[in-house]
Amino acid sequence: MVVGERTSEVQVGAEYGGKYLEQGTPGGKIKPRPFLAPSAEEQRPLFVRDMMEAVRQAAREAVREAVGKLG
Repeated sequence: MVVGERTSEVQVGAEYGGKYLEQGTPGGKIKPRPFLAPSAEEQRPLFVRDMMEAVRQAAREAVREAVGKLG
């Protein structure tokens, strides 16, 4: 779910969902059915793009502030 402009949250409703579905059970009774890791990998390019833009914006603001203090 999207929490804010640059924030999202992923929740697994079932207690067993995150661990056992993603990795399977130790005895192999439940086979791995990854869903979190593939989803995260799919979103990686967007995440990297957004983080790079956030860093660029912060750098621009820091330069403007520093130049403003000069005079």
